[in-house]
Amino acid sequence: RKPSAAAAAAAARPQPPRTPKIFFGTRTHKQVAQIVRELKSTVYATSRMTILASRDHTCIHSKVSKAADRTDACGKLLEVRGCHFYHNVSLLVNNRHLQPTGAMPTWDIEELVSLGRQVKACPYFAAREMMDSADIVFCPYNYLIDPVVRSQMNIRLADDIIILDEAHNIEDSAREAATLAVTLDEMTDAIKDLEAILVSPDYRHELFSSLHLLQSIAKYITQMAHALPHNSFEMYEKVVDGPAAADEF
Repeated sequence: RKPSAAAAAAAARPQPPRTPKIFFGTRTHKQVAQIVRELKSTVYATSRMTILASRDHTCIHSKVSKAADRTDACGKLLEVRGCHFYHNVSLLVNNRHLQPTGAMPTWDIEELVSLGRQVKACPYFAAREMMDSADIVFCPYNYLIDPVVRSQMNIRLADDIIILDEAHNIEDSAREAATLAVTLDEMTDAIKDLEAILVSPDYRHELFSSLHLLQSIAKYITQMAHALPHNSFEMYEKVVDGPAAADEF
């Protein structure tokens, strides 16, 4: 069935340009609160906004908020539809106090959490949902520079505006985002897992190089354990750059 002339004309009509979203990145959650206080005193105080923060700062569930790994505990609870705060998210997203004409159009995390407790709705997922309609999104650096976090939070920065507060700190944040800390015990466990998998010839070609690399690193660490320079209490380290690391392993 062919589309009508009106539908075809509507499809061909130029779409209005998308308004860029402003992402305002700071080094810490505390600095986000300071920036929000400044926003409240400007003519832009009624702009639609949200703050992206971890569950450590936003979870109000009595058990999850006390868990050592709140992300994991939250995920397990959602799998069994066991969090009534999550299912009430719309009560917070659409709350009249948070609207541009409401009593609290600009808010900080503490205020959102307090309101979430009142209406029994999840501040974490409410803040994420409000990102779609927000003109400005406040968040720590890692939400913008870490590709894993961006993917988890559905952050797409194409054609948007990025502002970094105290941008001289971005180098350390970028280094942290690209850093993976692995203990020798974890590496040993990974080697055992790979050796068990490689019993099957179907995986031999794909994973042998990974196994060889891990074995080389583990052997190097074991051999150098007592020869590394002493850095601090029970801490020894050696920094190796790319070419030198390739020679070592």
